[in-house]
This record gives sequence, structure tokens and C-alpha cells, in this order.
Amino acid sequence: IRMSSSSRIPLATSSSVNRESALVRATAQKIKRRSIGQNLASTAKKPRTTATPTVRATSGPSSSLISRTQVRPLSQASTTGRVTIASMTRPSLRPPTSSATTRQRTSVSGFNEENEEMKKKIKELETNLNEKEGKINEMKKRLEETTERLEETKARLEEVKEEKKEAREAVVDLKSKLAENKSELIEAKATVKELKLDLKTEKEEHEATKKENEEMIGRLKREVIQKDDQMRQLHNDVVDLKGRIRVSVRVRPLLETERGESTDHLSYPDETTVGLEQQKGKVAPFSFNHVYGPTYSQLRIFDGVKDLILSVLHGYNVSLISYGQTGSGKTHTMRGGDGESAGLIPRAVKFLFENRSRLEDLDWSFDFAASFLEVYNNECFDLLSMPPRAKREIKQMNNKFVVEGLTMEPITDVMKMTSLLRKSDGNRSTAATKCNETSSRSHAIFALSVNGTNRTTGAKIDCVLKLVDLAGSERANESGATGERFTELTHINTALSNLQNCIRSILSKQSHVPYRNSKLTTLLQDSLSGGSKCMVILSLSPQLTTIHETRRTLEFGRNLSQTHIGAAKKKET
Repeated sequence: IRMSSSSRIPLATSSSVNRESALVRATAQKIKRRSIGQNLASTAKKPRTTATPTVRATSGPSSSLISRTQVRPLSQASTTGRVTIASMTRPSLRPPTSSATTRQRTSVSGFNEENEEMKKKIKELETNLNEKEGKINEMKKRLEETTERLEETKARLEEVKEEKKEAREAVVDLKSKLAENKSELIEAKATVKELKLDLKTEKEEHEATKKENEEMIGRLKREVIQKDDQMRQLHNDVVDLKGRIRVSVRVRPLLETERGESTDHLSYPDETTVGLEQQKGKVAPFSFNHVYGPTYSQLRIFDGVKDLILSVLHGYNVSLISYGQTGSGKTHTMRGGDGESAGLIPRAVKFLFENRSRLEDLDWSFDFAASFLEVYNNECFDLLSMPPRAKREIKQMNNKFVVEGLTMEPITDVMKMTSLLRKSDGNRSTAATKCNETSSRSHAIFALSVNGTNRTTGAKIDCVLKLVDLAGSERANESGATGERFTELTHINTALSNLQNCIRSILSKQSHVPYRNSKLTTLLQDSLSGGSKCMVILSLSPQLTTIHETRRTLEFGRNLSQTHIGAAKKKET
């Protein structure tokens, strides 16, 4: 342990300063004594006088006696510093001479100057002495601090020695452990070498097994796809056996404003029959694929059509058409509301997304795109366009009719579909009539385009799901329509009449079907000509006041159920 240069102090410094201080004190004492001796000596050499004051006595008016002081030299005892004044009576005293007085003054002046010089020297020596004493005190303090640091350094040195001893012992231990680790490392290297050989063998076996498994998976996947194709075919055969055009009936419940009205004119003997009371108490039965009474929920209605909707993912065009008089619940069935009241359109899209995920395990991938069109006063309007309700024209391309410029929105999830439905709801034409406060004044056609590809077989499908909400049939005298409402009513009834004419032509197997008589039937040609699986849902009002329209709807449905439009063709390449 080395001390820094700033803390090094010579040990002899204190004693030398002490000697120097003692020397200064002795010198000062000598100077004082010398000054006093010189003063005394100069006093002895100079003659001193004794003065006797003049005494003036008056013994009488005639005489006076003057006593003068006589100056005489001081005796040898003057060296003691004492002055003896002798007085004697003489007739006169001789004054001292001027030269003696001058010498006396000069001697006193020199003495004073020498005395002042000695005082200055004494003061300087005292100042120097004080400085030396201050240095001595400072050096003593530094010496004490140095001694204290030295003690601390000694203690630290002992600690370092102890740590060094422990470190040496630790080094010995580490060397011992290192030797052990080297031995273990040699053993571990040997083990790793063996494991590498085992791993290589297992890897080769794993690769062989993996290859066999991949071949087996590929073979099983092809078999599953083949079975799936067979299942699809059987599924669609079952659907086809139920009828080329399937017809179901849904009767809505009474509204709050209709509570208390009689509904006895309608009866439901079973799930496929609805009875309508005729004159004289007779009941006419109408049979269909399914009859849903007023208590059936939206979910139950969808369960009856989801098999048909699933055919879209199998490569078939599918059409669902809602038909009935105004105010019978067609829009509620097709569009519905939110949550449990959701209609066929949002439920169908959600259902297809769920089954798309299931078919992805069979290497199928699907893309969906949606359009929404309305036919209002025999003109086509795009409900998803920007700006809204852009007018569109129908063109014939490759022996089929298409709507030129119709907006097709890609559907990536159910939320996207929900936003599009809200947008179309805001753009659709509705108005209040005596028969319906929110009567749809147009025919709405929602179309979902489905494109699918199988990565294993390379098969592709391109088909369309159509959900059609037809405007309700109504009579002018019942709805109270006038002006613009009457014009709308005329176009609605004309389009529905043309639809009925097309069904009659197909039913009677005529060579010409008048699809081009209206834009509605032109757009539904693919749905009614055998290129699509088709289902019509007849919507009925339970009110007795609408019994005549109910009868006409059921009679039209009977014609539909007897119509064979031919087997749907699979849209697969």
C-alpha cells in the first residue's frame, strides 16, 4: 500500500520547526536585554545634574537670598537607574552649556530610534513565530490524519491479505473442480456422439414414417373427397326428390293492432297442410313441402331451408323466393331484424361461412361476393352503389342475362354482410299504405356469388345464391293507392302477373315462356328454367279480411308445387 504524494510529510519537520521557534524566542530575549543594557550604559556615560529649586526667602525688606540649583555629576550609583538630587544653597546656579544639551538630545533621539527598530524586529519575530506555530499545528493535524490513514491502511492490508488467502484457497478448489469437469466433459462428449448416432437413425426412420404417413393421408384425403362428392350427390338427389320447385307456407302471427280478430278460417292439420275455410263451412286443404304456423320462429324457418342453401357449396345455383300479399311478412322472413329475429339472408351467409371452414379441411377454398338490386316501376336500381340507387340495365351475354355495372362487394366475414344489409335497407323503396305502414314498393334481389377451388383435385365451382323478396300483391280499392302509390301498385301487380304467366307456361309445358315480359321475370329466368334449385315461401296474413288474397296465394303456390323445371345442373369445372 503506497501513500499518495499529497499525504507524504517528513517526520523530522516538526522537531526542526520547534528548534527554529526556540531560536527565535532566544534571539528576541537577547535583543530586549541588549536594548535595556544600552539604555543604562548611555545614561551612565552622560553627566546628569541635580537641580535644586531656587528658594526665595524674605527675611526682610532689605535683603533677599536666592538659592539656585547646583548641577553636579551623578555618582557611581547611577547605574542602578536611580537619580539622587542634591540641593545646596549657593548664591547662583550656572546653566548648562548648549553643547551638552545638544549631545543629550542626540543621545536620546538615537536611543529612541534604536528602540523603535528593536520593537519592529521583535514584532516581525513574533509574527514569524506565530506563523511557525500555525504551521506546526497544521503539521500536527496532518500528522494525525496521516497516522489515522496509516492505521486504516494497515487494517485494509490485513483484510487484503485475508482475501488473498481465501482467493488462493478458492483457486485450489476451482482447479480441483475443473479437473472433475474435464473428466465429465469427456464423458459427455462420448454420450453426445452416441446420441447423434441414435438421432440420425431415428431421423431416418422418422422421414420414412413421415413419407408413408403423407402417402396414406393423401390416399385417405382422396377417398374422403370422393365420399364427400358421393354424399353431396346423394344430398342433392334427396333435395331433388322433394321437388324441382319446393313450396312452403308461413303464416305470420297477429300484430298488436290486430289482437282479437278471428283466425278460425285457417287450420293446420299437419306440418305439410294448411286448411282454408270455404263457403258453407267447407275447408279446402292445400298441401306443400312444409307449413309453418304463426308460432314458428325465424330459426325454425331457416332449419327448413338450410339443406337447400348448402347445395351452393356443392356447385349448384339456389334461389329462395318470398311471395305473398302486402303486409304478410315477406320482408321479415327474408331480412328480419337483429339477433334471434334475423331473417334468411343474414342466417344463410353465416351458415355458408361456417360450412366453408369445415370444407377447408378437404382442401376447398371459397370466395364470396354480394350484390343487392331492386326492381322499382320495372327499372333496375343498384342498392350498394355510390352514389346510391344507380340505375342499371339488363344485358344478354353468353346466352344469359346480366345486370351491367352492378356493384359486387367482397364478403370476408359476417360483419361485412351486416353492414351491407343496413346500407341496402336505407336505399330500398318503401311507403305507407292502408294495408301496410312500411310496404315495400319494389322487388329486392340479394345475390351471393360463390367461387370455390379444391387444391387437391383442381375442381372449381362458380354459382349463385339468390334470395328474392317480392313486393306484395294488393288491390287498389283495398290499399287506397293513388298517384305515385297507384303507379307503383300497377307495376308490382304487372310483374307478379307475368311471374304467374311464366309458371303457367312451364306447368303446361309450352315451348315459349314469356320471361322477357318484365324485368323481374327476366332476372328470375335462371331460377325458373332448371338452372337452379328453387324454393318459394308463401307468406300469409291470418286476418279474415284478407281471406281472398290468401286463397289466391295458396292457389298460386299449388301451381308452383306442381311445376317441374328440370334438374339443376352442377356449376363445376
